[in-house]
Amino acid sequence: MNAERVRADVKKCLVMIAMAAAVTGFAAGYPNYALNCEVFASSIELPKYPADLAVDGVAATRWSSGKTDDEWITLDLGTPRRIGRIVLNWERSAGMRYAVQLSDDNEHYTDVFTEEDGKLGAYRVIDIRPRTARYVRVDCRERLTDYGFSLWEVEVYPPVQNLAFRCRMSASGALPDNLPPLASDGMAGTGWIVAAGTKPQWIMLELGSVRTAGKIVLNWGKTAAKKYTVEISEDGKNFSSVYKQADGKAGETRTITFAPKRFGFVRVTCEEPAAGEEYGLDEIEVYAK
Repeated sequence: MNAERVRADVKKCLVMIAMAAAVTGFAAGYPNYALNCEVFASSIELPKYPADLAVDGVAATRWSSGKTDDEWITLDLGTPRRIGRIVLNWERSAGMRYAVQLSDDNEHYTDVFTEEDGKLGAYRVIDIRPRTARYVRVDCRERLTDYGFSLWEVEVYPPVQNLAFRCRMSASGALPDNLPPLASDGMAGTGWIVAAGTKPQWIMLELGSVRTAGKIVLNWGKTAAKKYTVEISEDGKNFSSVYKQADGKAGETRTITFAPKRFGFVRVTCEEPAAGEEYGLDEIEVYAK
């Protein structure tokens, strides 16, 4: 599968997630306060990139600013909300330097997160000390490219217990309608599925930063792995095993506990299917304890 096809399929998958969230209003008890909220921006590059496309729940649409530094996009959540997690899905034209700010009155803002070394196309999951605010602003201070600042989506959630919720996922492969992001969307009935084949298959979760945690929960689908390994890593390159299973069952929920460790990545490597010729993981969850 080529890179363009993978990107197209991931966008399709994220559109499916957004549609499901719009119907239910929330995922795993965590409402996205930003979904279809009122939004304002300092500028737009072209009429086809308005600010409201950054909160429409569709990862294939975006806001894009004018081609200058010192731009901003502001979300009006409509009423004061208790905020704990903010997700920024940057397009390639990301911010190198930016801040996430909160306000009660749209006049006096407080920085709750700052970035000094942003990356092209970054997917940033930001956990903050919970606080109540009505307005959320991404204060874009310095560009990474000659274009403006561009965000596919801004999501705002209450404090979350499941550290894996809405984090970036990748995998060795996937069926077109069962892509990796569905394993961290917090929704029952969706998940990652891949053909087993002759080689081990894997799915990897990126927490967005190194966290301290001691519990991982795997909710297996009907096409689970019988034999698999769970590994963790701080850098996404050097992994250590925290759990091995040789007799997994389809449809089971496996709770894995261990002495709290620091890690930013979780990888599940599937070596033998429990039934049929596919592996399927409905959801992966990570908790501090």
